[in-house]
Formats: sequence, structure tokens, C-alpha cells
Amino acid sequence: MLTFLFWNTDHNAVSRHVVDLAIRHDVDFVLLAECAIPPADLLQAINHKRSSYHYVPSNYERIVTLLRFSPQFTNILLDTPNLLLRRVKMPEREEFLLAAAHLPSRLWEDAASLNSECEELAKIIRDQETSQGHERTIVIGDLNLNPFEPGIVRAPGFHAVMSKRVAGRGSRVVHGRRYPFFYNPMWNYFGDENPPSGTYYYRGSGHLSYFWNIFDQVLIRPDLLHYLPDHPVNILTTTDSQPLLRGNELPDRVKVSDHLPILFTINL
Repeated sequence: MLTFLFWNTDHNAVSRHVVDLAIRHDVDFVLLAECAIPPADLLQAINHKRSSYHYVPSNYERIVTLLRFSPQFTNILLDTPNLLLRRVKMPEREEFLLAAAHLPSRLWEDAASLNSECEELAKIIRDQETSQGHERTIVIGDLNLNPFEPGIVRAPGFHAVMSKRVAGRGSRVVHGRRYPFFYNPMWNYFGDENPPSGTYYYRGSGHLSYFWNIFDQVLIRPDLLHYLPDHPVNILTTTDSQPLLRGNELPDRVKVSDHLPILFTINL
């Protein structure tokens, strides 16, 4: 079992909460966006309780990464402002690609621009898969788009679908071009059936407002679907230290972060 924690920490001092979540859930990959905690301080705090984590730097540091295994088992294939792509090859486990993404905020770029960027990133990932000779890829991060928006679902984009059965077909051909699927389990969180109803809450003043958004997502290629447990993703609402939601059941953006963390597990 491998466990991934992704959290957009909104530049807040949440070191104690990160440590709590990593230890509590036996996290193997700690991936933090908008992290204002110096990596050395974070590493010292987490290894004070469990001396096994390593910090692996990148050029842009849009995603701060801690690993609970030796960095020798992973190497960076691509390091860009919006995407950090790693090859991960651990002993007695299948090799896979881990794409950690953090797209620009919707405060600065509109949805059309972000949808176009998703198509660019998806093409980069497809090209890297061709180069590596397999399509065992996991995308995790803050995409600043909902699962139903064009950059996530369009074939030239991530081509991420809500159905594991549909994704299991592998790919589809559109106008003579093959596009592999991703499976997007985050669809299961819309509505009240599996609270909370998203990872980010925003009450817009215009005519259209979704209120709850699922900007933080995990996408899984079909070649990895048989490794997924029944419930591979959880949106976390509490740490050992305190709740991550306020009394009104919305993210505590003042004391913690405006995003909720997501936990992903896979039986590689």
C-alpha cells in the first residue's frame, strides 16, 4: 500500500497539522502546495516523531515533496511552474509516474486559460508516457478546475471520467487520434452523500456559484485501476490537533487553510 497526502496549505503555518496527518495515516508521499513552511523545519518536525522522511527539492518548489523512502527510488523527469513529474521505481513494485500539479489561481486566470493549460499538461504527460514506455500515471494536485470542466474531461485535456468501468476501456479515438483515459474518483464527493461536498468553498456574488468546489483531485490511468482499493480517496476534515472545518462546516481559512487535504491510497 502506498499513501499520498496532498494539501494546498494557503501559505499558512500548519506544520503541526501536516505532521499529524502524515503520522496518523502512514503517508509515503507528502505533497504540499503554497507551502510557507521552510522544508528543513518541516522535516525536523516530522522526523522528531518518525525518523524516516526525506525532503526532495525541485527548481520551482510549487509542490514541496517529502518521501518516506529513499530519494534514490525516484527522479524528476520534468520540473515546470505548474507540473512536477517524477518517475518512481521502488523495490518489488511496478514503476509509475507521479505528476504533481498546481495550476494558477482563478483569481488571476480565467477558466478558459486554465482549461487550455490542462490540455498542454496532458499532452506533456502523454509524451512522457511514450518516452517511458508505459501509461502507469497518477496525477494529484490543485487543478483550480472542477472535475466537470473542459480541461479535465475533454479528450485533448486530461480526459478524466467519473466511471471506473468507462476508464477501464483504456482510451478512445477522436477524429483518428487516440486519447487515453484517466479515472477521476473525486466525482463521488459531489452532494451530501459523502461529506464534505468539496475541497474548497467559495460563495460568489454573481448569478453562477457552485459554493463547494473540488479543485484538489487525483486522476489515475486505467493501467493502475486494478490496484485501487474500494475507496481510494478521502477528503480530510480533522487532524489530531484540531478540526479543519469551522462550526459552520466550512474550511477554516483563518487558522488552517482555505483548502482541505486529500488522502489517496493505492495497493501497488
